[in-house]
Amino acid sequence: MYDVMSVEDHLKNFLNDLESRELTIKELYSTNPLDSIVTKGLLNRVFRKAKRRYDKYIVKYESRKGKEAEKSLKANLSYGFLKKVFLEEVLKIVLGKYGITGGNVVSYMAFAGRVMKFAEKNRDTGLMKIIEGEIQYRIIRYGLDEKLLKMIALVSVKARNYAQKHFANIILEEKEEEESKTGEKPTEMTK
Repeated sequence: MYDVMSVEDHLKNFLNDLESRELTIKELYSTNPLDSIVTKGLLNRVFRKAKRRYDKYIVKYESRKGKEAEKSLKANLSYGFLKKVFLEEVLKIVLGKYGITGGNVVSYMAFAGRVMKFAEKNRDTGLMKIIEGEIQYRIIRYGLDEKLLKMIALVSVKARNYAQKHFANIILEEKEEEESKTGEKPTEMTK
């Protein structure tokens, strides 16, 4: 027989595993336990939301510039939107389980975005010092929970690593050939 776990059990195991982990360099660069909560439903939400943001931005860009966006710009935008939306979706799960609502959600999301940005530009001990300083700042300035900030820092860097591994070569775009055949605008993620 298979060991069937509910989504709730997976989430509980994920959060317990995350709480037990320390904020170390080795831990920052692994994707465990993040892989345990990534489901098809989560990825579908990520792709739909990222596609909507991408489409809005491309339309604005092309109308402002008066020319079609280059492939490199499309690739960078696709990766950026996928990475950001993936982080937001995973954080919604974590913050929801801890009962964080209202303005605090914005504070924790802003912290997560900054940590992800730092992780793009810094490595190893430099990144650790920046994260520790940012955690202390958020505790003093906004009165946020230290344990939760450490978990969010881990999730942010892990989400960035996951996105880099899985979303780096994906371009969100529409297929024009199918549009002319069916009259509809289907969307597809291409590699």
